Amino acid sequence: MNEAYEELRRGCFSYEELAEANLQKIFDWKLGPLLDKPGFSRELALARRNLGVDPSALTVGRMQTLVNRLTMVTELTERYPAINEHSQDFRGSEALRCVPTLRCPALLRAALTTARNRKARPGDELDVEHLIRGLSRCDIATADRSMAHLVRERKLVPQGCQLISGSEGPDGIIAALDAWVLSEPTS
Repeated sequence: MNEAYEELRRGCFSYEELAEANLQKIFDWKLGPLLDKPGFSRELALARRNLGVDPSALTVGRMQTLVNRLTMVTELTERYPAINEHSQDFRGSEALRCVPTLRCPALLRAALTTARNRKARPGDELDVEHLIRGLSRCDIATADRSMAHLVRERKLVPQGCQLISGSEGPDGIIAALDAWVLSEPTS
């Protein structure tokens, strides 16, 4: 990852440019059967070929991932046929751009890439996956000190979510929980 970070940094891409490029790639990946039909078809053909050559757990898992994506997109377009008819309008829609599980990874990875002098860490990918879920679904999310700093610096903590840094320790989590309990209406 450090090599990838350095290559992108040498390209002098801004955070916004990387976030947008990441978001477009995520659209193609998650919604490939709709938004990148040729790319998805190539991916599926390669997976089928690999499955025939090496039916290991890895190739079976890859094929299952592709089938899951195809199923999800098929169900989406059956429920909302206009999406299929206007796929590029859908791609550019604010509604799609704001889906937290699509937007959050694009922003987090752009933040990691553009952080000056930051080296990739073994736990970065797990931190990103954790924060995607925590920031998009929870009132309180946790992160280690450096990741919390990065997320706060880029203003990626959504309104209504409190991010607790590992440096705040158990006291920070307890204080956040106490505040959350006090703010919840009682029945």
